[in-house]
Amino acid sequence: MRLFDLFRWLLILLSRPPQTMDHTPSPQQPQRGEPAWLRLARAELGVKEAAGAQHNPVVLGYFRDAGFPEIDNDETAWCAGFVNAMLERAGYAGSKSLAARSFLNWGKTLAKPYPGCIAVFSRGDPRSWQGHVGIYVGEAAGQVRVIGGNQANEVSIADYPKANLLGYREPVTGGNSRTTRASALGIVAAGAVGTAILDSQTQLLGINAVLREIGLTNPALALGGALLQIAVFIVIIWARVDDLKTKGR
Repeated sequence: MRLFDLFRWLLILLSRPPQTMDHTPSPQQPQRGEPAWLRLARAELGVKEAAGAQHNPVVLGYFRDAGFPEIDNDETAWCAGFVNAMLERAGYAGSKSLAARSFLNWGKTLAKPYPGCIAVFSRGDPRSWQGHVGIYVGEAAGQVRVIGGNQANEVSIADYPKANLLGYREPVTGGNSRTTRASALGIVAAGAVGTAILDSQTQLLGINAVLREIGLTNPALALGGALLQIAVFIVIIWARVDDLKTKGR
């Protein structure tokens, strides 16, 4: 009898349809490997504006850490202030602005979002300056889910229509910066050319003196050398400006 019951139990078990497991991470729970500014933002969930004439000092702290210590009230729109504060606390330069759309000119653009990237939305007229910014944690049913400040006057997780999305951005880091890629290319070139590359740095210091001597005997060569120098300086300045711009500084 026991063997029969065991056989029947096995038949019932095998006849059940397979159950699918939902592996979608909960936006409320920290996930392994997420960036530091997202972890910091989660710790702020529930912070609200103070009622009446009072002002929540925690919200004022967001303004301070974002670079606007002069703001002394929590009625000033603070979604960009919150995101900037989380980035700065994590050691990354923010957009240096309290305008949500300032993040469209900050960092690097992303084609595909990941938890922790910055999501920028339009608000009202898509052509206006108004917007909203938050930290991406997921999406569902045409909605983008972000942790953000000033969402119903508090730090919360909220959904915004994907139709209002203006773009995803991420900060420039050591792994995705133009400088790092250029440096890596330089290392490869140095390995290929050998120690002559290392010696050339010292030799370059004498270029000005050599060009001046050449100019005394052949003005045409001196002019060509001067133009070459100008071109090199332009490239150096361009690379530096571009690097600072993408870092949001």
